[in-house]
Amino acid sequence: MQTSFTPNIAFGVANMNEAAMFYENVMGFRVTKRHDNYVELDMGGAKLYLVEDSLRVPCLELVANDVDAAGDYLEHHGCSVDEKHSEEAGETIVRDPFGYYWCVSKAN
Repeated sequence: MQTSFTPNIAFGVANMNEAAMFYENVMGFRVTKRHDNYVELDMGGAKLYLVEDSLRVPCLELVANDVDAAGDYLEHHGCSVDEKHSEEAGETIVRDPFGYYWCVSKAN
């Protein structure tokens, strides 16, 4: 399986607008996009995505040419696939054996 790590991190938050104000005004990150389902902030070389959902832990991103095959491969090697978030986002979200969440997105 060929994947690449990206400098994108997603945080699930209870209130996307409130979180965006905090990360912009207190942490100094710059809002670059606002959508109905996420806010993108520039952290100086990395992107932070704020998403309103129940997953309240950081989610790191990998890209792969075949998202389904990557999800199957990771599941076969001990990751659990979070089907709920996969359906909502159109990506595969997995939790590795050490408790960390990874979003596997389609490579451009």
